[in-house]
Amino acid sequence: MAADFSRAAAALGDGLVEHADRDGLTAVRRAVFMDRGGHAPGEVCPSAPPADPHEYWCRWPEEECACPAALR
Repeated sequence: MAADFSRAAAALGDGLVEHADRDGLTAVRRAVFMDRGGHAPGEVCPSAPPADPHEYWCRWPEEECACPAALR
């Protein structure tokens, strides 16, 4: 019986294993992360740098900004 290791090789090539290790993902979350090929849309990466506060308050910078004055 032959095994297909193409997905495992792709995950290694994309750096997903190191990313999952860095984020501390284990068990089911790690398996889903590897199968998906990264974090889910909208999911915050635990090892990513903090987001710009302006991006948090004002999701659409090209439109009129409704951010608190301190963030403008």
